[in-house]
Amino acid sequence: MNQSLERMQILMAHRQRQRLMELAGAQKRSVSDLIREAVDRYLEQEETRRVQARRAIHQMKAVRESLLRSRSGQPMEIDAAEFIRQMREERTDELGRRVLDY
Repeated sequence: MNQSLERMQILMAHRQRQRLMELAGAQKRSVSDLIREAVDRYLEQEETRRVQARRAIHQMKAVRESLLRSRSGQPMEIDAAEFIRQMREERTDELGRRVLDY
């Protein structure tokens, strides 16, 4: 192991500890090794989620800027309640079509 390790103390439920010890024994690995691997996976997933969120925000900003440019910088006037009502109506129609298609 080329990385330096630092001691850390954690608390976990008895069942978690028991399951980790069983898994470590079955894989002939240490519990610490399993925990480090799990933490690495979690951190990778979180980084992926953050990258995806940043990408989505960037795309939303681009769409918003495009809409503003197409409207000469004027904001869109939307009646939120009416917009939601229309979306619900469209969704109800879509579900109705799916039911009838089966």
